[in-house]
Amino acid sequence: MTQREAPKCPLACEYCRIKKAKCSGIQPCGNCIDHKEECVFPEKRPRTRKRKEREQEMERRLSMMETLLRAATQGPSGLDKNEHPPKL
Repeated sequence: MTQREAPKCPLACEYCRIKKAKCSGIQPCGNCIDHKEECVFPEKRPRTRKRKEREQEMERRLSMMETLLRAATQGPSGLDKNEHPPKL
């Protein structure tokens, strides 16, 4: 963080969010005081998916894609496309 940057506010009040204004994160914030607005902070929303669940889902999808890719690179005879059938 440089000297010019203010610490980020983890959650903006409703007024600052609607106006896309910088919120101080304290209640009441400066913007709400200046504009004579009620300073309301939203309730914390529960996280939808945990990191571990996302990782497991991505690993499952990667495994499925690898299986599909292996099947697609093999010819109908079961030979790899890089392998050549014996010449007659």
